[in-house]
Amino acid sequence: MAEIKDIFDNDNLVAPEILLLIQSLANRYREEEEKYSYQINLIDILGGANENAHSRILLHFLQQKTGAGKFEVLESLIRYIQEKYNSFWNILVETPDFEYQKKNIDLRVSEARKYSIILENKVHNAPEMDEQLGRYIENTLDDGFNEDQIYIIYLSPTFDMTPSNQTWGGYKESFKERFVNFSFRDDVLPWLNDWVLPNVNQKDTLLSSALVQYIDLLNGMFNLRNNKKYMELHEFLKNEWGLKDDDPQNNIAELLKKQTEINNLFETLKNSFEKELFQIWVTKIKEICPDCQQLEPTKMALELKIPVKDTTVRVSVDYNDQYCNVDRWHLEEGKQDLPHDIAEKLKRFSPSYGGQYFARPKTRGYDVMYDLLSETVQTLIEF
Repeated sequence: MAEIKDIFDNDNLVAPEILLLIQSLANRYREEEEKYSYQINLIDILGGANENAHSRILLHFLQQKTGAGKFEVLESLIRYIQEKYNSFWNILVETPDFEYQKKNIDLRVSEARKYSIILENKVHNAPEMDEQLGRYIENTLDDGFNEDQIYIIYLSPTFDMTPSNQTWGGYKESFKERFVNFSFRDDVLPWLNDWVLPNVNQKDTLLSSALVQYIDLLNGMFNLRNNKKYMELHEFLKNEWGLKDDDPQNNIAELLKKQTEINNLFETLKNSFEKELFQIWVTKIKEICPDCQQLEPTKMALELKIPVKDTTVRVSVDYNDQYCNVDRWHLEEGKQDLPHDIAEKLKRFSPSYGGQYFARPKTRGYDVMYDLLSETVQTLIEF
């Protein structure tokens, strides 16, 4: 790899530092990969969880009761809502009843003459039914609760999903203070991760493992499984580059500088590999066309001149822009356009400016570009 040697010989002190960093980062990445290499989720293995399964899982978590009769998981949910949303302050959990799919309500947690919490699950973006929340409110009113005792937790996948006006059936305004849009990604996950799991008794291994599996399932749903690994890699880079949490402007400038240095190094490596690859192509092409000659290589293109009949044709391949050009070699005085019979043979090529014929493959790839080059040379030498 002469290109890498040139970097060092030219007194460029950036490259050694960046190469060492890349090596260190690669080693650290392998360490993090090993930490998280055994990720098995039984819910995934069993086919995942539909909306009803998510409801049943949440129901079982909320039903957990300590030896002293306290519903700590449910209580933590209410505290989370009180602290984050400043709502549900009138709910005191003592002896709740739990209902699943009663009167088509996904989940309902109630204590007679005190409160009733409707949990509507939309984790998989289930469509709304006509006046759905309005009907659930009326069903709960029929069960003996006053309107100001009814609360609604709308379990959306993300905050992008909100209940429409029609689903309220006229109750929207009166429930502004007793409604929360509770996102699975931004509420359920942090609630379970930060409020529930750390407080599970170490002896409750089944509950703990169930929580870990369900949290992992949600992380997978929202493409968050690798976040912890990447956060640790972020910390590693911050320490390596001396980035300070209290100086974001300087951090951005430093990152942009490092990004430029790394991009330049990668571009140099890429160009070096491309030149090596082009030499392999030339060797292969000369097996089918011994008289072809390679012109002076450029940064991105391979150019060959090929004797065809009584003229010389230039074939150019540019990988970055993904095209192949064919024209008469420009050193021939007074001759610009390709002879008509040669041009007619180039079925995949279209006329372009300056007497050139142009072709671009439908898909990207070095193999695709070589196939186009080889096919073009094969066509030309048939004359």
